[in-house]
Amino acid sequence: MQKILSRMAVTATAVTALIAFNAGTAFAAQDAHAYCEKTYSSPDGYSKSACGGFFVSEMGDGTEGLTLMDLSGDGHSVVVNYRYDLENIGPYYGTVTTGNTTQKQWILHMPEGTGIRFKVCAAEDGSILSSTCSPYVTGIA
Repeated sequence: MQKILSRMAVTATAVTALIAFNAGTAFAAQDAHAYCEKTYSSPDGYSKSACGGFFVSEMGDGTEGLTLMDLSGDGHSVVVNYRYDLENIGPYYGTVTTGNTTQKQWILHMPEGTGIRFKVCAAEDGSILSSTCSPYVTGIA
């Protein structure tokens, strides 16, 4: 009987340690960035991504920011596809259509520990060019 109680105590200690470890890492704020697969040749001869986006988990005022950038004068617009609000399923889309080196930022009000998934794509005439989309990335508020 004492052997069984001893094993139970060791198991309980291990489970408690695992829960404490996961609770600490699950709510850590985490920024994220993504770049689309569409590239252009820069004047310096390098191939660069034509669009990108980034999530900032702490804007300093209790909000989070999602920014989308057009990095090329190729005539394509840029689209971000994101989801974080579990009550309003989404997904949500944001677009930058104003040209090279322009960006747009959305201020989000996310509960601490909430994850956001997003990807960045080029678009043409309002249609997403799916072959240009970045993989989904995840940030945490």
